[in-house]
Amino acid sequence: MQNILAYTNIFNLSNLWKVALLIIFYFLSTLTLFCYIGSIYYVNAYSINNPNIFDLFYYVVITFGTMGYGDIYPTCYYTKAIAILIVFTSISCISIMLSSFLSVSHEKNK
Repeated sequence: MQNILAYTNIFNLSNLWKVALLIIFYFLSTLTLFCYIGSIYYVNAYSINNPNIFDLFYYVVITFGTMGYGDIYPTCYYTKAIAILIVFTSISCISIMLSSFLSVSHEKNK
């Protein structure tokens, strides 16, 4: 019976990686969209002139990773608020993902 439950358990380590990466990609895409809308609405929203989607995705990934190189930075209140949202989202995503991985690996070792 335990082998059947282990086989049908969807919360194994390989599925958890897929779900975690999908959630992180979803957050990165959504935050990039917010940054793009801000750059359209506010002309001087960022330190570079006329950023494209790739520039803003780069900015979101670097901010999400809490590195922040400083080559692209927000210059108005809207984009600063989005940067704060990116940082809080990254902290919560990383902590939830790590706790999920640790709980699955802990259950696997029992």
